[in-house]
Amino acid sequence: MVQAQRIFVMMAILIALAATETDAQTSATPQPALLGHLGGPSLAVAVQNSYAYLALGHELAVIDISAPEDPKRVGYTILPAYDLAVQGNFAYVVSKDGVRVVDIADPRNPHTVGQLPVTHPALAVAVQDDLAYIANERGGLLIVDISDPRSPRQISRVTVKTAWDVAISGHYALVAGNYNGLTIVDVANPRQPEIVVLLDSPKRAVAVAAQDNLAFVASDSTGLHILDISQPAQPVEIAQMLGPGCACGLALDGNQVYVSGESKGVWAVDASLPKTPVLLGLYMMEGMAMGLTTWHGHLYVTDGEGGMHIVDASQPEQMAEIGFYYSAGSVWNVTVSGDYAYLSAKWNGDFQIVDVANPAQPITLGSLHTPGQIWQIAVENGLAYLADWNGWLHIVDVTDPNTPVPLGTLGLPGDVYG
Repeated sequence: MVQAQRIFVMMAILIALAATETDAQTSATPQPALLGHLGGPSLAVAVQNSYAYLALGHELAVIDISAPEDPKRVGYTILPAYDLAVQGNFAYVVSKDGVRVVDIADPRNPHTVGQLPVTHPALAVAVQDDLAYIANERGGLLIVDISDPRSPRQISRVTVKTAWDVAISGHYALVAGNYNGLTIVDVANPRQPEIVVLLDSPKRAVAVAAQDNLAFVASDSTGLHILDISQPAQPVEIAQMLGPGCACGLALDGNQVYVSGESKGVWAVDASLPKTPVLLGLYMMEGMAMGLTTWHGHLYVTDGEGGMHIVDASQPEQMAEIGFYYSAGSVWNVTVSGDYAYLSAKWNGDFQIVDVANPAQPITLGSLHTPGQIWQIAVENGLAYLADWNGWLHIVDVTDPNTPVPLGTLGLPGDVYG
């Protein structure tokens, strides 16, 4: 079921991006100007200095994390975003239709300066010096010259059955191929890369990370695999570890390995003795732990629903959330009254109030969780009426938009759609 959910989420994102872009390109009807944007599925995160860069499906958001207990969005740009890497003044963002290079020198004004179309969905990106390595699903591994970020150029392509994720170790690229194992590619000459070896085991390779002479592979239900790649042509699996949940994403911090387990949160592993890894701790969270990265003792985790959790990982045995960035996630319904938009967000009954006085900079104010799924919203005289799919009508006091207060719930026969 977890595997089916993950595939459904990814396919839904790719289909949504395709539909949005196709409509914009093919419609002869003049399109309204898009003034602002908020929300989307939080898929991946990268951190540099005091900013987190968050891929939100249709938006790259820049989050000020100088006060991790109170992260704030300070800038954003609208573009399809599935994964990203940050280096210097640029973010490299991949999605269904290619790679976009975003100038982030001014975090409050990120903007696209370069673009490279691709023929298959770009699922992951790794950057090293003047090269970007793109996991291009059925298009294989693409190597892109980014010496001029405003004009990225593909210089070579490695044919593999599927490229799901990519990591760099020295002059080797490690390509996770989902159900097609792990491929190690010699990229010493990036214009003429050569496949060194294809490993059938672990058979499922959904994420990969590398450090020194070790490769770490997240292999879904078979857990975390650790490989000795000191001889890249003859890699040896030296350990396998099952955790509390699946192994679907990775982040490294010294000898610590953090594994995203989707509905089972994030588990921390001590790999100081890589042949005998030790489970240190577990961080449970709402939503599904998806993208993750570490920065200065903190763990940044996306939940797939618009949120980014900031976790104190200085003691992996006792990981604790210290901050949370909350975006709208998936929006199912919206009602506008005055300077406020009232949203039914996510698929779990979240009600949110957004200040839209400045349409270019919408700001989330207050939120409230209700049981079930909110299908329709009506607002009148300081009260919001929320029609729940499961047959409930929730009445909420919204006179203070920062603190919506539930007043009562009325049960109705059948489903309530509006």
